Amino acid sequence: MFTRRSFLQSSTGALAARLFAAPPGSTQPNPQLENLGAAALREAKKLKASYCDIRIVRYRRQVLSMALNPQRGTGKTFEVPSVSDGSSFGFGVRVIAGGAWGFAASPFVNADEIARVTREAVGVARANAALKSKPVQLAPVAAYRRRWQTPHERDPFSVSIDEKLELIRSFSDEFTVFGEVGEKDPDALLAPYRWVEMIKGALDAGARWVICEGRATGDTGLYRPDGEARTGLIDEILHEVDPVRLIFEAPKKHQQVWFIQLLGPQANLGNILPGDVISLETLRLGLRADTLELFHGRG
Repeated sequence: MFTRRSFLQSSTGALAARLFAAPPGSTQPNPQLENLGAAALREAKKLKASYCDIRIVRYRRQVLSMALNPQRGTGKTFEVPSVSDGSSFGFGVRVIAGGAWGFAASPFVNADEIARVTREAVGVARANAALKSKPVQLAPVAAYRRRWQTPHERDPFSVSIDEKLELIRSFSDEFTVFGEVGEKDPDALLAPYRWVEMIKGALDAGARWVICEGRATGDTGLYRPDGEARTGLIDEILHEVDPVRLIFEAPKKHQQVWFIQLLGPQANLGNILPGDVISLETLRLGLRADTLELFHGRG
């Protein structure tokens, strides 16, 4: 069905393709792109900004993944490939006004919008100027007008999906592969038997370790919304899978303590903030009251 959204996406894509069209290896923007850039510079000069730059950017991306879907009771594991294509198109304007930086951006690429966003960036700069300790000063360099494209030997969008999926399959022979199982949405609970099936499927496919999802907030996957461990789920996982092959996400201190008490100081824990690494190590060594009894007993 042809919707307003699909119309806008197709028309935006056509505009982006036209603006960025250039001979291979060209570093010069085409005249249409130059004219859009000039709209920002004119507006910035009018508002007496001492510096202005605009970047009109188009990103294209393609994401491929291979889900391993074990079939319960059959011993078979199906490979379920997933492919998504996407792109983004827009611009950002940076200025210096009143001795301070200002920035604003928009996904709507036309001269009127560029002028409006430039005014917005200047307004941000003047607001920031009230807080500056000293004015921003830039080194004297020439102005640049350039077209830039990510360098590559082969256009990644010309590589077939089958070839890309085969590369994913081959990674386990050359790289250390981590799998991950679980859900980030606290309302989308995965049954314990599905956790076990998916963990085993990932290990059978060549993963060295499997990460059990807990999210950076510690309130989904292995955990309830209040951060407490889903003990029944974890017991079922440990009954079926050697914990040496598992990494449990445990971002919160009480979760780290719980796993160390359950599995010992060698428990594989992940999603630890850099500032918490030393604290976690003291828990592993029994240097804090939370785990002291594991090493020294009572009394």
